[in-house]
Amino acid sequence: MCCMEIYPLRPYNPGRKIKIKQLSDFFSFFIFHFSLFYRNFAPAFAKQCRREVLFDKQVQHITHNIMYLDSAKKEEIFEKFGQGKTDTGSAESQIALFTHRISHLTEHMKQNRKDHSTERALTGLVGKRRALLNYLKARDITRYRAIVKALGLRK
Repeated sequence: MCCMEIYPLRPYNPGRKIKIKQLSDFFSFFIFHFSLFYRNFAPAFAKQCRREVLFDKQVQHITHNIMYLDSAKKEEIFEKFGQGKTDTGSAESQIALFTHRISHLTEHMKQNRKDHSTERALTGLVGKRRALLNYLKARDITRYRAIVKALGLRK
């Protein structure tokens, strides 16, 4: 079940539509409105459904936070953009690493728009990458053009 539109049962605004993206959201929505009309039956059942929804969200959070940037991935980035696997200090390898982290955080921000701490971290990473790019541009313009072309950055 992907996305459905539901007309809520509230009498004061009957034309309002709500988009529901997950089946668990649909069930919690249904239980809430069901409990408005049948108060004796719904609370225990709704409590159980809420527990299951919270557990599902915790499991999604745990499985989502598997390390996206492990040491093997870092070595791959350093080998591709630096002078070797252990070249962690060159500007090109750091810019490539920042770009990988920025793309991951950008995908996270698309799903979690109100995550202000991640937004702040993302802004800081973009600033650090910009500073390294400015440094590289001032020192060696050919290396700067090569890394911008290799990573597909604008400018």
